[in-house]
Amino acid sequence: MERNAEAIAALYRQRGLNVRILQIEGAPPAVYAALDSPGAKRIVTFYAHYDGQPTNPAEWSGAPCTPILRSGRLEDGAK
Repeated sequence: MERNAEAIAALYRQRGLNVRILQIEGAPPAVYAALDSPGAKRIVTFYAHYDGQPTNPAEWSGAPCTPILRSGRLEDGAK
């Protein structure tokens, strides 16, 4: 997750955005980026998540691209 956050931050910086990686202990990082535009009257917000599945499907906990309802976290033995 940290590597993904850093890669996304680098892409934003290349495009001239001001970037901050927000971190709280025990939680994944969030990337905050802003393009200052003096005099702007509106704000546009984009959200994307970057915590993708492993590239090896054998490491997946379920079928790729198939929604699965779980009773909790896999790490806690959820069904």
